[in-house]
Amino acid sequence: MNKIHIIFGSQTGMAVDAAIEAGKALKAAGHEVESIDLAHHKTADFLRGCTVVLAVVSTWGDGEPPDDALPFYESLRKACPLGYGHMRFSVLALGDSRYDLFCEAGKELERELLRHGAESLSPRVDCDDGYDEGLAGWMAQVLPMLDPVAAVAGGFRD
Repeated sequence: MNKIHIIFGSQTGMAVDAAIEAGKALKAAGHEVESIDLAHHKTADFLRGCTVVLAVVSTWGDGEPPDDALPFYESLRKACPLGYGHMRFSVLALGDSRYDLFCEAGKELERELLRHGAESLSPRVDCDDGYDEGLAGWMAQVLPMLDPVAAVAGGFRD
């Protein structure tokens, strides 16, 4: 079984909390999990070694990623396609629908990962001003896709 990497970018701590909860659910289901704070990565190079990525990111300001995650986003934006065909991913996007660019950091991350060749494991889930319901729905989508039997039947290959 492949290790699941949970990557997160947070401005106020909400995405950190959601990533921790996701990690607990994955571990309870028997998966090996590694959590990675995007604030500690100035480039996307670390993704080369990841086969399953679950991303939890918040949107800040006018549709921007969290300040600490901006260098990571910039590296994805500027790079030629990075050949992430080995990677499957899903995004939990946190935002506030009162803003025009609702959950834009999550939407952008999804677009960039697809542009770099990664394949979506499950549809992105956008959370409005909190994450409890969205996280539960996201985990309900993701967990069955991580089961090796369901994954092969659904097109995902370990």
